Amino acid sequence: MSTTAVRFLVARGQPLMALDIDGERPDGPVLEPGLYRSLLESGMVVIESFFGTDLPRGARLGWVLETGELRLETEGGDKLLRMDRSGVDREWRRAALAMKGTMLLAGHALDLDPDETPRDVARRLDEAARRRDLLGAIVGVGEATTGLPLFS
Repeated sequence: MSTTAVRFLVARGQPLMALDIDGERPDGPVLEPGLYRSLLESGMVVIESFFGTDLPRGARLGWVLETGELRLETEGGDKLLRMDRSGVDREWRRAALAMKGTMLLAGHALDLDPDETPRDVARRLDEAARRRDLLGAIVGVGEATTGLPLFS
């Protein structure tokens, strides 16, 4: 069983969400089912640097905002992660909905402190990327509709 901590940021008007996945750190090929493997299978890629990297578009997953929750879903409708909407940062939500997307980063043992500055968070993300321990992609964000908000 894994737990996931979430950090919301808006940097220069760009929404960013970082997922710190605990309990399923891979020591080699990711063979066990879990969130990290599902993100890889849905088109997120291992990035080698955070600074200066253009995150890929086209991951087959997206965030859906409903009345009471924010939910990460695959193109096929599998629900990978849910969180109470009241815990979603308002500035991030406004920016993500306006852009219809967010930078999504996911890794292990990121130790993201909610009180850290955005610069410190970016430094931690870059360190994780240099260890090849960070996935990244641009993913869609939208209010609940009949289809998934995908970036391509």
